[in-house]
Amino acid sequence: MLMVLIKLQLPKNAKRFMNLFAIAVGIKQKKNVNKMVKKFPSSDFVIMVFHYDGVVDEWNDLEWNHRAIHISAINQTKWWFAKLFLHPDMVAEYNYVFIWDEDILVDELAEWLCALLGYDSVDLGIGNFYRP
Repeated sequence: MLMVLIKLQLPKNAKRFMNLFAIAVGIKQKKNVNKMVKKFPSSDFVIMVFHYDGVVDEWNDLEWNHRAIHISAINQTKWWFAKLFLHPDMVAEYNYVFIWDEDILVDELAEWLCALLGYDSVDLGIGNFYRP
């Protein structure tokens, strides 16, 4: 389970819009991904979902699905998606970019996330959530 957070450095006069939450998913993790996405307020986050199994339509029943950006390519990795679709020019408008694994322990996420977003000097954060 891996989480990466990147804080982008823009000129001080540049307008920043929102944050980006990107995740590579397979349909088997739909329930966990749904819980995860709900942790991110729609007023502050753009959701980008990379479907590595090609299953996109089965996500249509989720309330946040209509506002998410869906990209599908069978058998690709999250880093392949990130390299292709999260180019610096494409993400420059965001305050933070989150690239997370689909199997993060969501129930243990809220406290850590709140603390991290309040810590303004984070440039790159990598965290693991695991059960001992």
